[in-house]
Amino acid sequence: ALAACGSDDDDTAASGSPQETTAASTGASPTGPTPTTAPPSGDAPAPGDGNGSVDDGSRCHTSELTVTAGRGDGAAGSVYHPLIFKNSGDRTCTVAGFPGVSMVGENNGTQVGAPADRDAGTADPVTLGPGQSATATLRVVNVQNYGDQCSEAPADGLRIFPPDELDALYLPMQGLTGCSNDDIVAMHIGPLTPA
Repeated sequence: ALAACGSDDDDTAASGSPQETTAASTGASPTGPTPTTAPPSGDAPAPGDGNGSVDDGSRCHTSELTVTAGRGDGAAGSVYHPLIFKNSGDRTCTVAGFPGVSMVGENNGTQVGAPADRDAGTADPVTLGPGQSATATLRVVNVQNYGDQCSEAPADGLRIFPPDELDALYLPMQGLTGCSNDDIVAMHIGPLTPA
């Protein structure tokens, strides 16, 4: 499970293959609660910061992308997960920069703690043909490292804004724990790179 508790287990099928949880868009308001969508929340983080030079006509839009999480690897009090952005549209488009990522919980999209900070890295544009992917590495810190400052809070997934987009994707995740204290940043996101 993707856990800020430092576990390097994953949500794999019995075959041991990488997790294939797919994110669903939250741009439209759902008619009722479902396990794969989360309603927009007033606590939403800022959209992903492009930091690249992609014009609106060639930029990949949220509706053209799906996001999955690959197998996590633990090291030094953190778990590292590749977030895989796949062009599920029918045109070639470009992503550039850092996605916006936050933990959400309570089965309703309520943000848990602070959104992910950006790691250092070059944010070069990545052109994706239909079916091609780009990856950004999400580092989730073991929140137990923060002790009483943290106030641990369970989360049920991630709200993910592709770079320069205002609509988010929701990626359900099991075993995810954040800090309800917004002063503690328990996640860090790297730039999108070719997969």
